[in-house]
Amino acid sequence: MYKSSQKTVTTSELRTRAREVSSALKEGKEVALLYHGRQIGTIVPNLVSPKKEKPSRTVPSLTANSCFGMWEERKDLDFWGKGGRGPSSPDRPAFVEATVLLQFLRGNKAAATLLEDTRNRNVTTLGVLEVIRLCRDTTETQVVLKFVRQSNFTIFEVTERITIKAEDLVFRFLAMRTSGGFNRDHPRPFLPVLEALEIAAAFDNGYPIIVWENYKHRGMGDWPVC
Repeated sequence: MYKSSQKTVTTSELRTRAREVSSALKEGKEVALLYHGRQIGTIVPNLVSPKKEKPSRTVPSLTANSCFGMWEERKDLDFWGKGGRGPSSPDRPAFVEATVLLQFLRGNKAAATLLEDTRNRNVTTLGVLEVIRLCRDTTETQVVLKFVRQSNFTIFEVTERITIKAEDLVFRFLAMRTSGGFNRDHPRPFLPVLEALEIAAAFDNGYPIIVWENYKHRGMGDWPVC
C-alpha cells in the first residue's frame, strides 16, 4: 500500500509524466506505480553515491629538489656567469642548454622557472655530460642523473647531421662578428662547440632552444633560440 504523501503514477501515464517521475527520483523520492488503482510496484531512486573526484595532484616546484642550489658556493664555476634573469620560456616543447641546467644547480631561481615553464624538456647527451663533467664526486653525479631522469627530460643523441649543422653555425657566428653583425667587444668572440651542437640539435628536431645567453638579440634572429 502506498503512502498518501507518496507520488504516484499509473502505467498508462509513465510516458506522458516521465519528466515528473524523473524529477522525483532525482530528489531521492520513491514513486508508486499503479495499475487500475492498485499499487503493483515502486520506482526507487538510484542510491549509488556519485564518484568522488580525485584530488588534483600538485606538481612540486623544482626548487624543492635537492639538486637546486647544490653548487651555489662553487667559486670555480664563476666563469659560467652567476645568472641574471635569463631568457623567456617558450609555450611549446624546447631544448634546454647545459648552461640553464648549471644555473639551476647554482641556485638561480630564474633558471628553475624556465625549466618549470617548459612543457617538454629536451637536452643533448653532450649537454648532460658537460654538467656531469663538473661534478666533484660520484654522489653528485648520481644526484644530477637522478634529477634529469625524474624531471622528464628527453635526451637526444648528437648525430653526424647535427655535427655538420653545428659546424655551419660556428662559421656563421664568426662571419657575423667579422662583418659587424653584432658587438665585437662582446666577451664571447666565438660560438662554443657545445652550444653550437645544442642549437643544431634543436634546429634539426624542429624545436626552439632555451639558451642562457640570448643570441637572438645579436643579429641571429633566424636561429631557433629563445
